[in-house]
Amino acid sequence: MSEFAPTMLVLFMVFTFPLITLGTLGVRYMFLLNAARLAAQAASQAKSFTTNTSTTQLSATNLATQVANTSIGGWNGVSLSNITTNIIICPLSGGSVTRQSTALAKPADTNSNNYNIEVLLTGKITPLLMTPKSILGPIPGLTAPITTTARCSVFSEYPQGLNQ
Repeated sequence: MSEFAPTMLVLFMVFTFPLITLGTLGVRYMFLLNAARLAAQAASQAKSFTTNTSTTQLSATNLATQVANTSIGGWNGVSLSNITTNIIICPLSGGSVTRQSTALAKPADTNSNNYNIEVLLTGKITPLLMTPKSILGPIPGLTAPITTTARCSVFSEYPQGLNQ
């Protein structure tokens, strides 16, 4: 009976604390993934890809940046370092899928291609509690943040504006 308290303390330190830290990293990654999903959904509804059509109608790239920053801004432990918005061109007849981060050179041909908007977020996820540096150096997820990416692709609702 006298060994129960020290045994429970050791079990907590060995099993429970690492599981809480791992769970926190998973939840924070889901925040990053959700921000990519929301940004891709908003960008897919834009009327143009790179050019703002008015002060209220932002381009897909600007809208994705705004939505991603707003989504991540409210969460602790997640920070964005890069936001990339791409056009994915999928031929209907089969063949290779192409990706580009610039507007289309010519108007979209919806008879031969599908067009998706993809948002790729690169960010850092910090652990719940940063432990002191070890002799092994920085260990992502334990003594240093984890740099990771989240990607989401949504069908473009206005492919005729992807060349603007």
